Amino acid sequence: MRVVEDTPDPSVVKRIVCPHCGVTIEYVPIDVGMLWQGRDMSGGPDGAKGFDCPNCHDQVITEQW
Repeated sequence: MRVVEDTPDPSVVKRIVCPHCGVTIEYVPIDVGMLWQGRDMSGGPDGAKGFDCPNCHDQVITEQW
């Protein structure tokens, strides 16, 4: 395996607006990690994926269940 091009393909780049400071952030799947996971009150799964905003450092949630 070898890297042919080191910039992410546009098909995997996503954008989101930080709900805390309002900046627009571009990210790729490798930037997203587990923020928290557990069980809700009924025993079902509960959690979120995302990352820390590079501007204000608050959590930006990209997926929640």
